[in-house]
Amino acid sequence: MVCRNPFRRDDLRKQFDDVVAHYEKKGKNLFATTSTGKIVGRAGNSWSSAFWAGYDGLTWGVRVPERTAISYPWYVAGREVRKASKVA
Repeated sequence: MVCRNPFRRDDLRKQFDDVVAHYEKKGKNLFATTSTGKIVGRAGNSWSSAFWAGYDGLTWGVRVPERTAISYPWYVAGREVRKASKVA
């Protein structure tokens, strides 16, 4: 999957790329396994919540995370993964 990385700062670019990699390999930071062994896309952590809010096109809590928040690249990655999956 090719996602456009919108960040210019190296640390944010790397975080964005890491999040997309977690999504592609169904990493435990974004996905959870049910008691029946089914993998579902809703792990219970705040960074995961930011990713899935971006993926679903929702605001996270009251608003989109601040651009300086550590969760912002996760939110943007969710949004860009969703866009890339619609194109594919």
